[in-house]
Amino acid sequence: MANDMEANLLRVRAVFHPEGPGRDVPHRSSGELFSDDIHVYFQGRSWALGGHHYGREGLERFRAGCRKIWPEPSRFGDNRYWLCGDTVAIEWFSTNETWKGRPNRNSGVSFWKFRDDQVVDWREYTDTEFFASEHAGWREQFGEEFGKALPNWPKPAMPMYSRAEDHEWSFDTADVEGEPIAPPGMKASLETMRGIFDPALRDPGRPRKPSNRATFTDDIRISFQGRDWGLGGHHHGREGLNRFMDGCRKLWGPTPSEFVKTSFFVGEDSIVMEWHTRGVNHRGQPLRNSGVTIWNWRADQVYRWREYTDTEYLAEVMRGWRQVMGEEFGGGLPNWPEPGDPKYPDPHSHE
Repeated sequence: MANDMEANLLRVRAVFHPEGPGRDVPHRSSGELFSDDIHVYFQGRSWALGGHHYGREGLERFRAGCRKIWPEPSRFGDNRYWLCGDTVAIEWFSTNETWKGRPNRNSGVSFWKFRDDQVVDWREYTDTEFFASEHAGWREQFGEEFGKALPNWPKPAMPMYSRAEDHEWSFDTADVEGEPIAPPGMKASLETMRGIFDPALRDPGRPRKPSNRATFTDDIRISFQGRDWGLGGHHHGREGLNRFMDGCRKLWGPTPSEFVKTSFFVGEDSIVMEWHTRGVNHRGQPLRNSGVTIWNWRADQVYRWREYTDTEYLAEVMRGWRQVMGEEFGGGLPNWPEPGDPKYPDPHSHE
């Protein structure tokens, strides 16, 4: 399996970087790389390509929708890749231009699960609030004849997530097979994070977050996408870390969220965790969510922490966060000033 997945990794890299590593390795075109029973899932209820896409027909409609949104192919740079079992994790960084002529840049994480040499499950985590904002008007661009077969064609009722079960997640299909293989220098770091987050291993008496703040360097950089919710933006250094963690307790109340499933991917100096949680917010509303955490390590400490999840969802279920936090505390957060309209006046500066 390991050798097969190394070959699949080259195929993936060749799709994202046709001139990069793997260019001399025979590989399928991006369409042929996927199985006829492919399942594609993107978070987000307001933008064009959110939801579940099934089989060859769903895949081809999804790909045609991409071409309608981004007439020229996206350009990728500085992508990162991890292997675990039968799945490749890809952190991607893209620039493109929408049909409106507006330049964009974005980042996210894809999980491509393989059966032999074809992808059978594709899960995507990225800034859904940004997508909803930048791609507003997509129904007019697509037209009913094309768009009505897409999961998000019917406009959602507001609020979109009045019940926990209204929020789709990939809990049932996100089954990475195989244990993560950690390089020697990362085994202790993996053990630390699995002990905290893996529901099969976690000691119930320990907190759900790495609350031992010595796990993080004094120059830690935390990045969360999203402009409408309390903890989006960049948090720097020990002061930013402390404020971020205190903000988590304010937003999710006294009861920590439960991690019901986690999968880990390990690189030479990084750990990727796909997570699925359920809990309640500061209003006592039941929630469920999924996303990706990436920790970069320097020796035995994390110096960079990046998070990808459904930011449009968080903006809705965490509304009222400014009143909960109060100006004395919340004024120090990156998102304390309310965003104007448009939220992203220069989308090419999107973090």
